[in-house]
Amino acid sequence: MSHRHGTESISDKVLLWAMAKGSMNAKTAFLHNITDAGVTLAVLLGGAAIYWLEWNWVDPSSTCRSG
Repeated sequence: MSHRHGTESISDKVLLWAMAKGSMNAKTAFLHNITDAGVTLAVLLGGAAIYWLEWNWVDPSSTCRSG
């Protein structure tokens, strides 16, 4: 399984979840993908808040939370 940043589809995640039923490695890979998606969403929302709302405190705050 290749690791393609930003191009994973929902069908890939559904397939991985189906495979995860009996495999600890597949479960771990699924959770890793979900965590990556959450961090990506947080970065996008933080960037939007900084750009449009000028909330510059979001950058150091999100860095401390994701580290």
